Amino acid sequence: MIEKIRQHLYFKYGIRVEGKIIILFLTLFFSLVMLALVLMIKKVSVISSSNVNKNAPAIGGQIPGAPSGVRYINPPAQNK
Repeated sequence: MIEKIRQHLYFKYGIRVEGKIIILFLTLFFSLVMLALVLMIKKVSVISSSNVNKNAPAIGGQIPGAPSGVRYINPPAQNK
């Protein structure tokens, strides 16, 4: 593959390039592509997590006398 790139650069543009330089540029290119993908994924996850209402009440409720964090799965029915 590197030899094909070298031949293409030489025959089309008249540029002689060593294989090490081609490997360096390919590595740089793919690392930049990966960085862009990671940043896009982070941006999407930040957007999706910012849409969550942080002040919304949790589903269920605190069980009286139970340690904090132990909650009803479904709150008891309200008798009216």
